[in-house]
Amino acid sequence: MITQLRYVTFAAFGALLCATSAAAQGGKSNRKSDKSVDVAVNTTVVLTTDSELSIIREYYRASGQKPKPLPPGIAKNLARGKKVPPGIMRTRLPNDLLEKLPARDGYEWAIANDVVLLIDASGIVRDIVRGIF
Repeated sequence: MITQLRYVTFAAFGALLCATSAAAQGGKSNRKSDKSVDVAVNTTVVLTTDSELSIIREYYRASGQKPKPLPPGIAKNLARGKKVPPGIMRTRLPNDLLEKLPARDGYEWAIANDVVLLIDASGIVRDIVRGIF
């Protein structure tokens, strides 16, 4: 009985040691794969459809708005998969325009000077629409 207990204890300790060693070795490779997974998740792009683009263009064409373009330094920092850079004044699209667009749960439409943005709940830019005006 004591011999069996020692054998079970030794086997359990050996298994634990192997698992710890494998986890330590695998941890490095898992971290690399985690980074690549994070990058893939962060750069997911939600493309604006042609019908959404048409609705937005027609709305602003009818309103006659001609906003100033974003300053080049800020425009350069504005990219899909990144948070909205600080210093960008953005406003939500007008309600009457939002009513015409299909609902996008978890996303917000915004306008920053002459650029229309589709932003997710965490503030990451998922799509950028330029050339509307």
